Amino acid sequence: MRESTRYDIQLDNEKAFKIINKSAVECADFRRDLSERIGFEYGTNADTCVLAIDVQQIDNGVVNAVYCLTIKLNDKELKSIVKILPPNWKRLKTLNEVLVIQFLSENVKDFPVPTIYGYDCEGDLIGNEYIFMSKCEGITLNTIYGDMTTDERKHYLNQIVKERSKLSDLKFLTRTCDNDQAGPNPLFGCYQGIEMKNGQVLALIGPNCDTLKGPFRSFNDYIISLIDFRLEDMKIIKNGSLSYFVTKFQRFIEHVRNNNRVSV
Repeated sequence: MRESTRYDIQLDNEKAFKIINKSAVECADFRRDLSERIGFEYGTNADTCVLAIDVQQIDNGVVNAVYCLTIKLNDKELKSIVKILPPNWKRLKTLNEVLVIQFLSENVKDFPVPTIYGYDCEGDLIGNEYIFMSKCEGITLNTIYGDMTTDERKHYLNQIVKERSKLSDLKFLTRTCDNDQAGPNPLFGCYQGIEMKNGQVLALIGPNCDTLKGPFRSFNDYIISLIDFRLEDMKIIKNGSLSYFVTKFQRFIEHVRNNNRVSV
């Protein structure tokens, strides 16, 4: 069952060093951070075997296994994140996330995203797809939100709105993988290619990573397909904690479908 898949995925030291070695060879940003943060110069004065590592699982992945990988040399350390995807997702989710993060980093000024050090869309290196990235400074909002005052919550929500507003001026041209003509009408699915060209975002959209259906030309069709897919999981959750939502989501789907017929 997809809900529990992440607990079956382990990142041990052997797999961690495979990820580190691959990125040290392929990623200039990772070599830069190794040099600037811990004084390690890959390929000149040492091999990665001189590094010490510490692997700690972070308990905030919904379906993925998320680890904090700390790389140490003497008294200095570089913290990074390894996100390991369950085997039911094949390529689409990993590629979608990497493309979006890299696009935002390169094209939206001062947008707070991690640096991608490496990724594997095939699962060949450690047996699962993964994304290896820098660890953003600070703590996650969900760990302190419950203890905040209303004014403190407004402060951070305003920050989120400010960052989100940086995306509002982006103008998209989308097309499917069938080599159709790119146009301004939205498509809903997973990114399989994205670039900035002549002031516009050119996006290649493929199927949704969960349902493997799409891309969809309306958000209604997209959300109906996704909820239909998730309903099957909700019905078989062992402790029944999600069964309460099944009827509500079924009513929501019917409402959306009825609205579709009315609008047509």
